[in-house]
Amino acid sequence: MILDILMTFGSARKNEDDCQFNGYLEDYLQLLDNREEHLQVLFQKVVEKYPNARICVGLRFAINKEVVSNQIIGYKDAFKLEGKALIRSL
Repeated sequence: MILDILMTFGSARKNEDDCQFNGYLEDYLQLLDNREEHLQVLFQKVVEKYPNARICVGLRFAINKEVVSNQIIGYKDAFKLEGKALIRSL
């Protein structure tokens, strides 16, 4: 199940570097600042409907060179990056 996989990632709140935040959406709402009011409104609606909703923000991941197609030329330089250099943004 995808939730089980996502729950294995450690967040910056726990001094780990897999992602910026990994936990309940209601807790994440407390961390948003005023510049992100549109997200607060949207996420509050989600929390009202799904109180146990979780969110994973700024997930970092390593690229497995063996599974990337040779036809994707844009990824050739990605392997020069160290550690978990790429961040999946939503």
